[in-house]
Amino acid sequence: MGTFQTALSALKASATAIDAVGNNLANINTTGFKRSDVAFQELIKSVGGSPAEQTGGGVGMPSVSRQFSQGSVGNSGNALDAAIQGNGMFVINSSASTSAPGSALEYTRDGRFHVSPGGLLVTASGAKVQGWNVDPTTGKVDTAGALTDISIPVGTVIPAVATTSFDISANLDASSAEGKSLSIPLQIFDSLGGGHQFTLKATRSATANTWDLTLSTTDPTVQDGADLSSKLSVNSLSFVNGVLDPATAADIKVSGVQFTAESGISDLAEITWNVWKTPPAGTPPAGGLSGFTQFSQASAISALTQNGSPAGTLSDVRIGTNGKLIATFTNGLESQIGQIALAVVQNPDSLLDVGNNAFRATADTSLLPPGEPGLGAGGSIVGHALESSNVDIAQEFTNLITYQRSYQASSKVITTLDQLTMETLNLKQ
Repeated sequence: MGTFQTALSALKASATAIDAVGNNLANINTTGFKRSDVAFQELIKSVGGSPAEQTGGGVGMPSVSRQFSQGSVGNSGNALDAAIQGNGMFVINSSASTSAPGSALEYTRDGRFHVSPGGLLVTASGAKVQGWNVDPTTGKVDTAGALTDISIPVGTVIPAVATTSFDISANLDASSAEGKSLSIPLQIFDSLGGGHQFTLKATRSATANTWDLTLSTTDPTVQDGADLSSKLSVNSLSFVNGVLDPATAADIKVSGVQFTAESGISDLAEITWNVWKTPPAGTPPAGGLSGFTQFSQASAISALTQNGSPAGTLSDVRIGTNGKLIATFTNGLESQIGQIALAVVQNPDSLLDVGNNAFRATADTSLLPPGEPGLGAGGSIVGHALESSNVDIAQEFTNLITYQRSYQASSKVITTLDQLTMETLNLKQ
């Protein structure tokens, strides 16, 4: 009868192995799924005695363990999808409460995220993604702080920002005749976010290597009329060997621009034109860097920026490089609003599978403190991408054939033993 038990143990072991293969194949398209491997181990009937007296007792129940090897990463086209390249895992909170104890934390490689009705970044199953939010006071993320739910500021309105400075990079043609000019359009925003069009013009003067500056506008709300040249603190630029004369002021001011009372617009504050790109204290030294040059090339503008903006509302959120949550507003501005954390499990095979592509730590799990992606052992995060399962279909079918043959062979042992038993019973006849 012991031989029956030996064959029966093989049937049970093969069935368990086939079940593991079936689960692998069933999840071949599951995002971030990690395949299971089966390990068999023998049984013996007696441990004591000499080696010659030991007989086999069949096979024990095989152990099934997850293999956390890297799956392929592919572009998904979804702005809130994220994939991990490395050993890290997303930290999620499956608790319904806003502040759950640590026991509610789970770990996953599935980066299919979306925004919940409550404005939180959550997984496909509704678990809250953990990380850090931007401090509204400092505008920065403190990755040394405690993990928290990542909030998406749905409906947020950012106020208008009045223009206080602008930068221009341009070349003025050294071969230009007297009277030739380069017009530079400037859009300046007031404190209410209204845009006003101005034109800064540099005109070649009769004096060598000198260009006269004028400022004008066609905006009817400007009280001072079309010519605003008197609002410039400097009205000419001189060049030495193609670069701005070091004696030129570190910056040029535009001040005193007023609007008509009926327009209801506050007067513009003093605006600084940063003539020198890296202005030191006082007058820039000879050889300093300036956005304006005078070489024998066509007069042209290469760059034009200003720091004002109209009011804007949140229009889109995406996961950027290494898990940064980037918000885009209707005024074109972008800012970071959060940071996804990555945890490192040093022995991931100790994790307990709790379903929904999530795992929970056990008493044997060794965890490193969650950290910022790209800086530690967790690896990096790729936005707009998902990690495929690490199931190899060819390997799984090969294993399936092997386990099927093992099951058939073990069942053949039982039928053979049954025939021998019948022969033994027939000895009495």
